[in-house]
Amino acid sequence: MKDSLPRSPFSTALSGPVSETELRIRNILSGPKKHPPLLLVASMCAMALLCGNLVSCQNSEAVELKDNRNASITVPAEGVQSKPETVNSTLTAELELSITPESRLENPLACLTEEQTELLQNLPAAELPRQSVIPGYATRQDYWRDMLLPVAYDSANDVSVYFIVSPDSMPNVGPKVSPDLFALDRDGIVLRHGNQTAYFPLCWDINAKFGAPPLLLTDDLNHDGQLEAALALTWAEGTGCYCQCLYIFDLDSMTYTVPDYSSIPLNFTYDPDGTRGTLSSGEDKSLPVDLKRLGVPFQGSAEVGNQVTFTNSDGQITCRLMVDFSCNTLGYLSSAELPLVYENGSYRFGPAAALRDML
Repeated sequence: MKDSLPRSPFSTALSGPVSETELRIRNILSGPKKHPPLLLVASMCAMALLCGNLVSCQNSEAVELKDNRNASITVPAEGVQSKPETVNSTLTAELELSITPESRLENPLACLTEEQTELLQNLPAAELPRQSVIPGYATRQDYWRDMLLPVAYDSANDVSVYFIVSPDSMPNVGPKVSPDLFALDRDGIVLRHGNQTAYFPLCWDINAKFGAPPLLLTDDLNHDGQLEAALALTWAEGTGCYCQCLYIFDLDSMTYTVPDYSSIPLNFTYDPDGTRGTLSSGEDKSLPVDLKRLGVPFQGSAEVGNQVTFTNSDGQITCRLMVDFSCNTLGYLSSAELPLVYENGSYRFGPAAALRDML
């Protein structure tokens, strides 16, 4: 009877082919193999499927946005406000009117004595000189009684204008010496028509300063069949300033009126960027204006009234206004020449006969 060992499930049989026995021994020595957990594998598969769905959704949205790129929608960047567009439009500037219609003396006859004042009120018209002189070249002998200087004369209509000075301020010089008119004590003017004379307390200081005669035109200015006299006197000057006033005298009543300056037929429009504009008057006069020449940004307003002069051309009184686009007497880029007209019972200025570039 043979003795046999009991068979154990934990033992490794060494019988059989050598290669099989070697493989068994290697498996024993290498230890048990590791296998991934089934739960982890399932989770990873689920995440992969979910990511795939998300990518698919994003691609769908991208296609939709791409299809909508032609829509007219503008989204401004954060912190930047979108500006309204202005297409083919202009802005109208405010026109400030600072014209002084008349300049009267504050203290008329103050430089004259009572006797001299009485003489002015009862002037012997026949004795007054007719021929006018240029004030800057007038000699002492040109002054009537050292008081009246004839500065304008219309021989055809027998109309004269005289500047008044105080005889007491006349220097003790010879008859052919020219006194400094601006250094004399000055008063108003005397207007003479034929044998009529009248005193008016009107300022002519700058005529005296520059020795310039006033403008005088005698004509039927209001078309009533009677003569009127238009007289322009210079009363102010300074940096960017030179101003005259126009007075229109009724030669029958020896009274005067002034033009209505409340409405000047001028208009100025400009581009929104403030670099270009157009000055216009009436229906057919316009002038382009380069606002860049101001040197400062245009503020949307222009001014007239600090340079006002008058001219007479073939019996037509014209007012020349310098247009200040800076409103500080330093931005004169253009001028307008406006004719004096009489309409609806008053004098005013019609649409410009000419618009001129000053630079």
